[in-house]
Amino acid sequence: MQITALFIAALIAVESSGRDHVSGDNGQSLGCLQISQGVICDVNSFRGTAFFLEDRLDREKSIEICRYYLDIWGRQLERREGRECTDKDLALIWNMGPFGYRKAHSKAGRDYWDKVVEALGSGE
Repeated sequence: MQITALFIAALIAVESSGRDHVSGDNGQSLGCLQISQGVICDVNSFRGTAFFLEDRLDREKSIEICRYYLDIWGRQLERREGRECTDKDLALIWNMGPFGYRKAHSKAGRDYWDKVVEALGSGE
């Protein structure tokens, strides 16, 4: 499993159109990657980090949080499923939570993945 800068850039393009100070989900998600409090809690719990909610507005910290989160849950997927985690799995985990990859065939899963693929193709 490799989480590339291009993949993170695509998530940023999809989540916030590249803007650092945006909110979504009625204010529950913030920053360029639309990070929720649950993501911060997971990363701090699993990695022993000390990220704060305001770190979501810092692009570098948001990217670090995203990488940690995807690494945590991508490795969990690999252990549970006995297969390599794909970019599609990671995108759906990011958008829909730790088990989001199970929604790959749902309309929401397909729609989100299509947006990420489009962003990857445009090099964002």
